[in-house]
Amino acid sequence: MQRKLQNLIEEIRAVPDFMVSGVVTAIKGLLVEAKGIEKMTGIGSRCQIEARDDHYILAEVIGLKRILLF
Repeated sequence: MQRKLQNLIEEIRAVPDFMVSGVVTAIKGLLVEAKGIEKMTGIGSRCQIEARDDHYILAEVIGLKRILLF
């Protein structure tokens, strides 16, 4: 059983990451609203936001409102 679990973990780790692009539509305090990625993400998804000066901000989806992500 332990061997099967270890094999499954290795297979999951081998799955490549993928990139989905969207657009930030508003910033309200620490809340960032975005659209264009709602079909590929859900609550708890991790996001990487590219700033204008080419640095990145890590974020997490904490809610959904119609077609906007927060």
